[in-house]
Amino acid sequence: MSWLLNIANHQINEGNLKELRTGLPEWAREVLDFVELYLSKPASITQKSSGSTGKPKEIELSFSQIQQSALRSLEYFSLKESSKALLCLPPAYIGGKMMIIRALEAGLHLHCIKASADADKFPEIDLDFAAMTPMQIASIVSTKPLLVKRYKKIILGGAAVSKALEDSLASFDSEIYETYGMTETASHVALRKLGTQNFQGLKGLGFSTDSQERLIIQDQILGIKKLQTNDVVKLESANSFKWLGRADWVVNSGSLKFHPEHIERKLSGVIEEDFFVAGMPDERLGEKLCLIYASNDVLSNDKKELIATRLGKYEIPKTYLRVDDMMYNAAGKLDRKNSLKYALEL
Repeated sequence: MSWLLNIANHQINEGNLKELRTGLPEWAREVLDFVELYLSKPASITQKSSGSTGKPKEIELSFSQIQQSALRSLEYFSLKESSKALLCLPPAYIGGKMMIIRALEAGLHLHCIKASADADKFPEIDLDFAAMTPMQIASIVSTKPLLVKRYKKIILGGAAVSKALEDSLASFDSEIYETYGMTETASHVALRKLGTQNFQGLKGLGFSTDSQERLIIQDQILGIKKLQTNDVVKLESANSFKWLGRADWVVNSGSLKFHPEHIERKLSGVIEEDFFVAGMPDERLGEKLCLIYASNDVLSNDKKELIATRLGKYEIPKTYLRVDDMMYNAAGKLDRKNSLKYALEL
């Protein structure tokens, strides 16, 4: 069910929220709960992080920060009153909240659906803007590709965009971007237009790196002076970088350093099963590259040979570990640490 939150016609205010809730499903009432909270202009909101690399933590964002983040995105994407946007992310996470805030600040026609990767749930209408996960757009491309053409501008976040997915989106005229950001930055602070290599910082952003080439963010608009991240990047300029991977997952094998995400990107489309690359203890190398995949069947030698052709000499996994299922966190993201632990214990 697609539900229109018609902010552009000023149907949303603190007085009629109770009436609007009548007859709505729980997920839609959660949207209105956040609308009510934002309209009250709280000093701050407390938001849980997604827990991509550890336990979720509570982060306090000021009202000014979330408002200014929304206004910056609205300006960048030229979204104005009555522009049509889509909410397909849960309001429990920062991505969903920021979509609602953009709609409230600009007076957008916000079409809302329950968060889902089912392409049949997405509205078959023309939209100016949509924010979704790579999993959601991959589902649309595989089953209802014409929908992509109807969505003028799309931002993708929550997980890295695989090379296979990026290739499948290359033929569409829509403007599609991969986002870089986190809960601490109140949504994205940099964008990479698909088909290009580097993330470009938005207005007011500056980037630097530490001795381990981990990104440091300065944001004049949000008042962030020095936010240390755990993302390893190649800095192209003070406002541009190429993302290499998480420092948490770097594999140090025989004095060579490997970024699993870089290897995984090369293998997207080659391995149909859910998989990831990690390091496992090795007496000679310190760590050795292994590939963990979820399947009922053992990976064939032909598939391993194909994998080898896509990788550099030292990037080829030394070991392949099969598991029945991967582990995911509450936000639906791969739990690498526990999935690797599970695979090594089998």
